[in-house]
Amino acid sequence: MTKRLTVSRLKELQERDSSHHVSLRESLWKYLNDDMHTDFEKEILALKPNDCLIVQKYTSVQSFPIENRPHLKEVSVATLYSEHPLREFHKRILKGTSELDQKKLVIVKEQLLKIDTLPVLVFIHGLGGQMSQFEPILQELRNCSDMFAIDLPGFGNSKRPSRNDPSKTLKFSSLS
Repeated sequence: MTKRLTVSRLKELQERDSSHHVSLRESLWKYLNDDMHTDFEKEILALKPNDCLIVQKYTSVQSFPIENRPHLKEVSVATLYSEHPLREFHKRILKGTSELDQKKLVIVKEQLLKIDTLPVLVFIHGLGGQMSQFEPILQELRNCSDMFAIDLPGFGNSKRPSRNDPSKTLKFSSLS
């Protein structure tokens, strides 16, 4: 049976989280066991995904190979790539039209060349939260240029290496 989240339950969880001070040892234990969220955060996350529409539409999880690191073969991160709206528009026009007159084709090519001169906007997220915190900025800047955003490993929608990842053991062994 699914528990319904009520205001009183939220208050209870928030008060418990606010009054509980986590020691360094507890933090390390939580980290090693992939349990970084508080009970309050777990309840909220279980209720509803908190991604904005632009993040839902353009986000995917990408895996990148890591070279020269025998203990870590690849890292998977949440990325967002959104093309300039005119680039998307022209792709749809070119795909849907079998015979495009030369004048329209020249205009499309000119616009695409102008878009290609624009810088790609890059958002790097790694301070808690997730990409959706950039939503107001993403919505506005999306009309200006191509965009790329990334949640660094362990932040937002990117997962940190799993508990069994040997690289984590190496990091903690170097601390002792």
